Amino acid sequence: MPFYNSNMDLISAIRQDNRKALAYLYNKQREHFLKWAGRRFDCDQNTLLDAFQDAIVALYFNVKEGRIEKLESSPEAYLFGIAKNILLKKVTKERRVVLSDNFKDEWFGDLDLNLYQRIEQDHRKVMMKEAFLQLKDSCRKILQLFYFDRYSIEAIQISLGYGSEGTVKTRKVQCMQSLKKIIETLQE
Repeated sequence: MPFYNSNMDLISAIRQDNRKALAYLYNKQREHFLKWAGRRFDCDQNTLLDAFQDAIVALYFNVKEGRIEKLESSPEAYLFGIAKNILLKKVTKERRVVLSDNFKDEWFGDLDLNLYQRIEQDHRKVMMKEAFLQLKDSCRKILQLFYFDRYSIEAIQISLGYGSEGTVKTRKVQCMQSLKKIIETLQE
């Protein structure tokens, strides 16, 4: 079984299509995840294992497609975050998984809860970036100017040559609706 000196070594190995690196991560974290998720979710082992395997696949594709350049957390924590989100999505769809608030079990007690928040933030950032890049150029430009560059509606009107501030406001709302639809599609 290979050993990786750092998280970046492991991510780099996965990026280079080193299947042993992915197998290493899978084998190292499988039982930990099944124990942790088994205490938090009222599901059978097959459902938990499916979620874990889906998370491995998602991690692999996120690394291979360049969505993950550098993790703010460990690959293991990122993996758990993805798997947790997959299970939570199942909860919404099937309404058969029950969360428990028992945070005192011995394994979960060792986890850094802030780490999971950072993982979820990383995941949301990746999803937002992907959705933003799928927008038409005109929408990206309006949203970039308004939300990131902090331009006023009037400044956007002048900068992009729109006829009125009302047109800019209407276009901004349409662009936000498009962005929300793309995000919903990505979450499915």
